[in-house]
Amino acid sequence: MRSGKFWAVAVAGLMWGCSPEAPPSVGGPPLTGAENNVLGVTLSDEKAEFSYRMPAGWSATLVPELASPLAQESMPLGYRSNIQVVRERVPLRFDQYLTDGRRALLASVEGAEVLDESDFVTVSGLRGRRWRVHSKVGRKDVLQIFYLFRATGDDKVAMTASCTIDQEPRMVFVFDAAAKTFALRQGP
Repeated sequence: MRSGKFWAVAVAGLMWGCSPEAPPSVGGPPLTGAENNVLGVTLSDEKAEFSYRMPAGWSATLVPELASPLAQESMPLGYRSNIQVVRERVPLRFDQYLTDGRRALLASVEGAEVLDESDFVTVSGLRGRRWRVHSKVGRKDVLQIFYLFRATGDDKVAMTASCTIDQEPRMVFVFDAAAKTFALRQGP
């Protein structure tokens, strides 16, 4: 079974601008001063039970096609960098979810290439995978970073951050800082 929302969030993030399972640990590395300085207010979604700090100066907006608010640059210069989160129920082991999601992403986004991937840990100790992906939207070279997490039960979460390649040096640091603050509400 493939995740339908997973690859759709990849495409939506692009278009909007123009491991084995492991239980969460007690806590991850704290934010550095530089990371804290690039972040602004917290975006919370009570229905999807997550929160994270948006990049400084960004705003959240509701987009009818998306279940959760979209965080985006308030004053974009060309392509509108954005972060979106999808939480979905997928009855697969986390490693199979990653395999199927990667296959679907590469099949659905023309020219997509996974540049690197690594383990990722949030300040709250949530463990997941991080993929850095290059693709094209029209004539623009776009970078997306996927932060993929296992939630409770069969729930999986894909946090996707998108920007143009020319913004990469600055935005990768900002995206990673925002993703480090990502937290799930694990119970009542």
